[in-house]
Amino acid sequence: MISKIYSIPRKTFLKISLAAFMLGAGACTTSIPIQVIKLPNIDTSGIKRLAVMSFAIQPTGDGASRQIGQMLTIKTRQIVQNTGGFTVVDESEVERKRRAGESVSESVDGIFIGEITEFSSKDTAQYYKATDYREAYTEYIREVTLSITYRIVRARDGSIAGSVNKSGSRSSRSSVSSGDLTPPLALAQGIVDGMLATLYQDIVPWQRTEWRALLEETSKDKEVKRRMKAAKDLARGGNYKTAQREYEVLYRETGSFAAGYNEAVLIEIAGDLSGAIERMRLLASESGNPKASSELERMTYVQAEGRAVAEKFGGASGGADKAIKQAVDEIEARLAEGAAISILNISRNEMELAEYCVEKIVAAVVNGGRLTAVDRTNQSVIEAEQQFQLSGAASDESAVSIGRQLGVQYIALCSINGSGYLRRLAVRIVNVETGEIALQSSFEI
Repeated sequence: MISKIYSIPRKTFLKISLAAFMLGAGACTTSIPIQVIKLPNIDTSGIKRLAVMSFAIQPTGDGASRQIGQMLTIKTRQIVQNTGGFTVVDESEVERKRRAGESVSESVDGIFIGEITEFSSKDTAQYYKATDYREAYTEYIREVTLSITYRIVRARDGSIAGSVNKSGSRSSRSSVSSGDLTPPLALAQGIVDGMLATLYQDIVPWQRTEWRALLEETSKDKEVKRRMKAAKDLARGGNYKTAQREYEVLYRETGSFAAGYNEAVLIEIAGDLSGAIERMRLLASESGNPKASSELERMTYVQAEGRAVAEKFGGASGGADKAIKQAVDEIEARLAEGAAISILNISRNEMELAEYCVEKIVAAVVNGGRLTAVDRTNQSVIEAEQQFQLSGAASDESAVSIGRQLGVQYIALCSINGSGYLRRLAVRIVNVETGEIALQSSFEI
């Protein structure tokens, strides 16, 4: 188990936030966005084949309720299909198995069951008397309320993997006539769209953007403040590794708590959550500052949640190692023996996992002896990776240009696509001399 692959930074831009007020500081604090993966609200681990049954309505439900049930069913099936995490099985197969008295577990792993628990449409009118500023008028109001519940049942034993209740309402107003009010079904459609907008969070691992704040220096030492500002400017420019090294030196030489804290935060941003935890733990021990202890607790929680996602949904290192081996086999099969190659991490998604994959690919290529790989500690390689990650684009022309600077025949651009257990390792190799694509493939993690 590779425990360090679960922190998921995606973007490399910075912003000035109001986080300083939360930290008790008087000035604005630089914050860096990082994406963390969250467990779904329903434990769908082990469920690959999912049947989405038609939404049920109350026995007294009218035609409008049936139409809303159809809306819910169609949209739910689309969302489930679009997650990429399930094979959607037609409900007729489940019904056929049930009628025949056969076990549905042979065809499905889980069954999605939804129900409309409340639907109402109420029209009212409010009369307003004339005033010095307006004439008398009547306002017509239509209020539509909808409540639903859904759950997923495991086919093998009938246990409930989880359930969710949702409610919503929408209204329409008119000062002309009740005929100008929005039809109930149109209002209901808006409610349905709103309620199902986060359905994916209920059934598959999902990502949320969080912000990591860098602390300001509180010392009155002008030299320390100058060096801290220089390190912060590096971080604001996306030079995280260089800024991290500056903070490390500052802490070692001056004992600045802010420097030690910022170093640990940037280690997390770079993708090494385990390393960040160790650094923050040391800082908490050496400084006794409760801020370090609080941040250590948060980091530990993020790591535990990431491990839980990996264990439940198959996003652990085994899949990554398999993808790495497949990628190395493809690279060595496509390129001539002795060719010089630079392998870069251009991913803006799941940086730590991407770094792990690239490091393993480089090591495998070097150990294989068929190709010559550029050392990834080379400053030009570091700068090239940062350039790609900051720009969010990796054109063949820019790859050729950087490849020439590095003096290699080929440049491999590696990234992680997708999220959670839907991730893939993407590899594109560009021939520096001709600009042609030598390999473009992706491998399931």
